[in-house]
Amino acid sequence: MGDVLLTAEVVLGALIALLLLTIVWIAIRRWLITRDQLMILMARRRGDFWVMGMARTKPDVIEWFPILGLGLRPKWTLVREEVEFGPPMPMDRRPGVIQEPVLVDCTCGDQDQQIVVGRPDYTQLRSWSESSPPGFNAGRY
Repeated sequence: MGDVLLTAEVVLGALIALLLLTIVWIAIRRWLITRDQLMILMARRRGDFWVMGMARTKPDVIEWFPILGLGLRPKWTLVREEVEFGPPMPMDRRPGVIQEPVLVDCTCGDQDQQIVVGRPDYTQLRSWSESSPPGFNAGRY
């Protein structure tokens, strides 16, 4: 009986340690991803579900990372020269914690995607996509 109890304690302790390490890694990952970059809370449609994530804005790309992911590489990248954002559409049901959510059709190259962002973040994305990258003199339009 004592061996079974000891084994159960070791397994439970290992599971708790694994859970704590995962939580610590998610916090460190978020810090590594943000590194002085502007972040936007953005949800992407995957089938019938919305996947919450953080989008990091850079001069030439927007990189999207799922909130609960473990990797440091973006799962989706929007290239400035290829991205088109549609008009914002109101949402009847908001996914997650996004304030003033708007539904936006997004096209990047040959890939279509629906995203949800807050109205101020939509303005930022639209401005980013229509302006010139740093170091250029003329806008895209």
